[in-house]
Amino acid sequence: MAGKDFNTTRNQTFNGLGRALLIYNGLGLIGFTLNGFVCVVIGTRKVLRQPFNHLILNLSVSNLILSFAIILYGLANYLAATLALNNLTMTIADAVCKLDLFCFLSSLTATCLTLFIISIERYQAITVVRIRKIEFSTTRKIIGIIWILTSISAIIPTYYAAIDTTLSHSCHISRIPNLFLVILSMILFSISSVAPVLLMLVTYSLIIYKLYANIQVSPGLSSAAGNRKKHLRRSIIAIVFISILSSGSCLPHLILHMIVIIGQYYDI
Repeated sequence: MAGKDFNTTRNQTFNGLGRALLIYNGLGLIGFTLNGFVCVVIGTRKVLRQPFNHLILNLSVSNLILSFAIILYGLANYLAATLALNNLTMTIADAVCKLDLFCFLSSLTATCLTLFIISIERYQAITVVRIRKIEFSTTRKIIGIIWILTSISAIIPTYYAAIDTTLSHSCHISRIPNLFLVILSMILFSISSVAPVLLMLVTYSLIIYKLYANIQVSPGLSSAAGNRKKHLRRSIIAIVFISILSSGSCLPHLILHMIVIIGQYYDI
């Protein structure tokens, strides 16, 4: 009888894990497909191979990696629970967990930094003041710097990522025992995510101010010219709204991870 109850519980556990895995895989594949489509369109159409569009491409790549991280998270939890039920070591699950966390954190910080660079470019487009003309070489260097910063900021949390057997075998960041590493991790996250988002908000505030101060329909303009200016204002505000929405969905996750790291160090 006890054996039957054990098998029933085991089957229910596997069914629940299977459904969770399907959900994570479904969400990840949808994001992976949509962002992959954007990458293919920009990469295959010559008319879209412009320096600014490389930033859009980089944003899609970071979102694509985030979608991959969602798939890895479900896989890591499924592997961990399966290995635990069979009394096996968590080596493989821990490795998947580390890869998942690295992809997750690096993609979010890359999104924040890319959106910040896009906001600067949009500001220059509105004010018609170019600090430096954006060329392909400049864009590639910027993208390279973005991914170097994001990779560095994700190294410390990734090293301490592991499967926590007390939390339903979920992938998480375990306690970082060294205070210096905790402080360094906070500084890196602040530089690569918090500061860029705050600066982006300031930049977009200036853009909105410039739009309403300078891009106004004058009575002397023709109807066609007035309509063009109205359309320009609406389209740019839409870009601003989408960028703020994108960064707003990334920053809370990063701040939450920062709070978790600090809380675990002080055993809060």
